[in-house]
Amino acid sequence: MKSKLMYSRLASLVFIAAVYVMAQAGNPNSSDDRAFVDNDNGQYVSEEKNDGSVTDSNEPTADNAEVQTDLISEEGLTYTPDIEDRSDWPLGKIHPDLSRGVLEKAEIEVVIELKKKPLSRISREVKAQRLPQIEVLSKQVRNIIREHRPHNTFKSRQEERTAVENMVFSSRQSENIKSSNRQVDTLLGAMRKDISKRVKDEVRKDQQEIIDLIVQLNGHVTEISHLSNSIGAALPSYGALEILARSPLVATITPDYPCELDLDDSTCMLSAGTWWNDGFDGGAYDAAVIDSGVREDHVYLNSHTIYKKSSGYSDSHGTRTAGVIASTHSTYKGVAYGLDKLFDARSGYESTTRSSIDWVLDCPDTTDSPEVINCSFSYYTITDEFGGLERFMDAVVDDMDVMVTKSAGNRDLVQLGYPQSRNLMSVANMDIMETCSTSDDVIRYSSSRGPTDSGRRKPDITAP
Repeated sequence: MKSKLMYSRLASLVFIAAVYVMAQAGNPNSSDDRAFVDNDNGQYVSEEKNDGSVTDSNEPTADNAEVQTDLISEEGLTYTPDIEDRSDWPLGKIHPDLSRGVLEKAEIEVVIELKKKPLSRISREVKAQRLPQIEVLSKQVRNIIREHRPHNTFKSRQEERTAVENMVFSSRQSENIKSSNRQVDTLLGAMRKDISKRVKDEVRKDQQEIIDLIVQLNGHVTEISHLSNSIGAALPSYGALEILARSPLVATITPDYPCELDLDDSTCMLSAGTWWNDGFDGGAYDAAVIDSGVREDHVYLNSHTIYKKSSGYSDSHGTRTAGVIASTHSTYKGVAYGLDKLFDARSGYESTTRSSIDWVLDCPDTTDSPEVINCSFSYYTITDEFGGLERFMDAVVDDMDVMVTKSAGNRDLVQLGYPQSRNLMSVANMDIMETCSTSDDVIRYSSSRGPTDSGRRKPDITAP
């Protein structure tokens, strides 16, 4: 039951995030609270200084050097992040968990992070060309919504709820919103594919050199992520790791950690009916489920177009998540039942998750891509919140203009489930006490909660 409730709240959040995307898509003035980016050398660089200027240092550094920059906390205070000390990493690149004394498996499964990180730069170049056209359409939608938005101060939650329920759009306005959203969806899909292609072209040479080296060392490649410029691999010995670490192209080598999968009254508590009546049922927008696989022939999902990275499904986990998002059941309707398309790719080892996110954002079977990526899993063995996976998730939101929703985890006060990147929306599990009212809602006892090890506030929101 705990698992089912976790799914319900995360899928509900996909619907909320999709509505956010409709209003914000292509808006260069909207804030995503990005704290840092990777430059082409894999360094930490501050995206915005206190004076608003943008930096992007390309000066080379030592193989294991990190550039620490001042960040702004949620309280508005300046601080320097605690970046993991890698002085005890062999060759400054090999994670201590991969030390000789603890390796017992015949094969050593790792994630090889390469130094070159062109995603942020390429994203800025592509957006400078494409966002102006998207912004024109997005502004049309925002202006229509703004006309109906209440401008007075509400005295109670009920008064606010009533005002929202009374926001009624004319047939012409609704059709204009849907038409603009369809055009925005098409343009955003083209933008993401353009970014993906340019990144892939730029990192291909370095990745191929490392792939050739892996094969020479009698290892094999398990996954490839172009957007994060990383390679999942299985290697036969620690000596092979040392040879790889000596390559000037390699930034770090870390364990390929496995994930753990983290799941009706949720729709009434969310006042989903009000959104549906106003035409916000998912519409032209798409969602991705990074999970255990979706059963595409399910009777309440088979009316949707579902793109799958791999056939089949390993258990019901991913199908239940997809159902709460997009089920067409008359009673147990998915909160975004009217969405356009679903993308299905597997979670699992870290390298698998990276590769799956690459795939949903550049699916070869369609020109579309998801506006929301749902991740209902956690890596409890990863504790470096400034590591490669954390930075990759930040980049996906910021550079690819995609909302990522991520479970806080199921380990109550003991531990948050990573990643807990700044830009993704981390969601705690809420107990709605079997009612549609929010007045008696509490965070479920099993839900993980923050802060993170560096003191950041996570999760960001609760949902049923």
